[in-house]
Amino acid sequence: MIHLNVGGKMFVTSKQTMKTEDGLLKIVSEEIAEKEIFIDRDSKHFHIILQYLRYRQQGETIAPSLLPNTNSALKELIMEAKYYGLYKLQKVAFEKREKLKDVN
Repeated sequence: MIHLNVGGKMFVTSKQTMKTEDGLLKIVSEEIAEKEIFIDRDSKHFHIILQYLRYRQQGETIAPSLLPNTNSALKELIMEAKYYGLYKLQKVAFEKREKLKDVN
């Protein structure tokens, strides 16, 4: 088990989940031997990032309904996905953001 301290909020996951997709979390899981890792980022959307990785681990894509429903929150999530190198999550969030723009 890996304990992730993201901006002061604790998350627990497995190395296997972190290795699901190429990106920063995969690199961190392979390079760092500690059981607790501090990530100096806002934790607001990190639960979605872990949920996304868990879906990907099962060969699934996260449902857009599980993503935020506001333009500003989706923009934040897109930025976080980009930071972590999770480009498929970034794409799903961007597509949902575009659909929200079309509705408004």
